Amino acid sequence: MNDPLGNNAEYHIGDVYVPPFKPPALATLKPELRDRLRMVEADLADKRGTDPLAAIRKIHNSARQDIKSRVEELQHPLSPYLNFMDGGVQKSRTSSTEITIAQSVASAQSTGILGALDATIELIAVSQKRMRSKEVGTNKDKFGNRGIYPPPHMIPSLIENLDRAIQECEDSSPLWAAILAFSGVNAIHPFEDGNGRAARILFNVIMLRNVKGCFYLPIIEIWEISRGGTLIKLRDALYNDNWKDLVEHFCSSYEIMLDD
Repeated sequence: MNDPLGNNAEYHIGDVYVPPFKPPALATLKPELRDRLRMVEADLADKRGTDPLAAIRKIHNSARQDIKSRVEELQHPLSPYLNFMDGGVQKSRTSSTEITIAQSVASAQSTGILGALDATIELIAVSQKRMRSKEVGTNKDKFGNRGIYPPPHMIPSLIENLDRAIQECEDSSPLWAAILAFSGVNAIHPFEDGNGRAARILFNVIMLRNVKGCFYLPIIEIWEISRGGTLIKLRDALYNDNWKDLVEHFCSSYEIMLDD
């Protein structure tokens, strides 16, 4: 099978274990990255009173091809490999149910994610509402490779560590806290089903409850239009501790949606 980028790469079949999630402290980010987060948070606060559905309407507005073009620029240099190995990103759309759940959970005004995670999974349409009790992994790619998430016995302590990290930074940098929630739930995969939805909802819960007038960020559409850019940058952060690209990805996503 030909390499999509013209390289003579060798592919090996096997399982890749997702490392136990260790949420980085806000202070470990470079000063310019912390400033970037603060700038976007300030821009969002200045837009208070914005329609919570504004970004979703904008990204689905056929007259705003400029928005789609800018989101396409968020793809990663390895995006062609994602299509080559996994068959690409499945088309999807933020559901009204997701938005309703996020608004409901955010209105509770709790802190951290323990209560929010429980409330979210109760409201999502999944058969199993409890933490998983068996091993789960990603779907296999064309060569049989897949990612394996942490074993069930590690989930409680990993979730507690994630909750503690979010509580430490939620007031000072809600966007960083939201990124940690999104990354942590995806990395830990605490449930048998619904982890992606829970991660996207919790990201928005943290932003909605901490930034007055914030709108719902359509992460799944951005994921798709950027040809999996969100996924690749997430994996780069989890495996290689490169958080810069993921932070820039979310900051740019908000900036695109803020533009009139």
